[in-house]
Amino acid sequence: MENFILEIIHEMGIPVNCRGFWYLKDAVIMLLERDEEHMLITKDLYPEIAKRYHTSAAGVEKAMRNAICKSWDRSMNDNRGFNDSDNLHYPSKKPTNSQFVYYMLEEAKSKRKRITK
Repeated sequence: MENFILEIIHEMGIPVNCRGFWYLKDAVIMLLERDEEHMLITKDLYPEIAKRYHTSAAGVEKAMRNAICKSWDRSMNDNRGFNDSDNLHYPSKKPTNSQFVYYMLEEAKSKRKRITK
C-alpha cells in the first residue's frame, strides 16, 4: 500500500526531497490503518506525525501546505497533477491540506481495489 501512496504523491508533482512529501505519506497510511472517519487532521494527524519526526504540529502543517503549493504551482505550469482528468479539479484555488490528504486516501483505496480484483 505504501507504494501506491508514494506513486500518488509523486504523480501530483511533489518532490521527494520536500518534508511534506513524507508527512503526506504518513498521514494517508495512518488513515488507511485506522478508522479514518474518526481522525481529525489538525488534532490527531499533525501531532502524531510531529512526534514521529521530532518536530511540531505546526511544522507538519506548514510542510504539507508547502508541498501542496509546489504541486499546485507545477500543475499550473505543465498541466500535470491537478489538471489531469483523473485527478483533482480545483480550477480557481488550491486544495486545503485536509482535502489533499483525503483525495490521496481515496486514490489509494481505489488503486488497492483495482489491484485486488
